[in-house]
Amino acid sequence: MIPNKEKWLEEASKKIKVPKEFIEKAFKDELYGNPPIDAPLEIPDIMDITYKYTYGGISRFFREIRDNKQLYGTRCTRCGKVWLPPRSNCNECYAPTEWVKLGDGAEIVTYTIVYYATSAFYGKTPYVCAFVKVDGADTLIMQNVFLKDVKNAKVGMRLKVQFKEDRNGDMGDFWFVPVEEAV
Repeated sequence: MIPNKEKWLEEASKKIKVPKEFIEKAFKDELYGNPPIDAPLEIPDIMDITYKYTYGGISRFFREIRDNKQLYGTRCTRCGKVWLPPRSNCNECYAPTEWVKLGDGAEIVTYTIVYYATSAFYGKTPYVCAFVKVDGADTLIMQNVFLKDVKNAKVGMRLKVQFKEDRNGDMGDFWFVPVEEAV
């Protein structure tokens, strides 16, 4: 058990810039339980890692989002299935795929309401995380749906894709809103 719990919580909160109550909840066993002395000790920390990576064969998907505010999928050259997220090769028949432009409409297939999220979403909760079928695609993509009232979310709800003004070429550059709330 941590001897000075309040001081430990204050320092951890300040160090990683997360409210004390979140740290207290995450570390309640360490703070208030009696873990065995040889049990793994977890501590709150921040890890900053700088690296360069590639999207490889699906790079166009992210460039189209970043440069053109457009969703693209890939169509199998053999069976015709349209994949979103895109695939370089069909997951069902392994044939190569070709790029196809998709529509800006979509439909919720299933969803959950997110009430607690990472620091990237402070101030945005609650929101809906959904498996969405974009017009023109045969598969589903998991993406956020922002509604004025999350209680209005429902399977079959029609959506429209929205893009950030300043895009980086990543999954956070777009989301969906109900058609009637689209700008």
